[in-house]
Amino acid sequence: MHKILAGFAGVVVISAGLTYLFQDKLMTFANGKITADMFVEADSDSFNPGLSVGETFPAISAFYQGQQLTGIQQFSGDKGMVFFANRSVDW
Repeated sequence: MHKILAGFAGVVVISAGLTYLFQDKLMTFANGKITADMFVEADSDSFNPGLSVGETFPAISAFYQGQQLTGIQQFSGDKGMVFFANRSVDW
């Protein structure tokens, strides 16, 4: 029984030592396996995400403080403005 336990402990110690020595290569290998199919080369499905980069945003219609707005110019200051639109929200 002691020989089996000593042999098992030896295997564990050797495995831990090898893992420590080759940890960079093992992590690179593991990360490569995990992320192998994460990215696709081209978007080939039929989903239309909306506007392209640089395309003009369509006119909006909203109420702000009791007034109907059709543009966002009054909110844009001298440093510009960031406008975020998400059409996928399910209310």
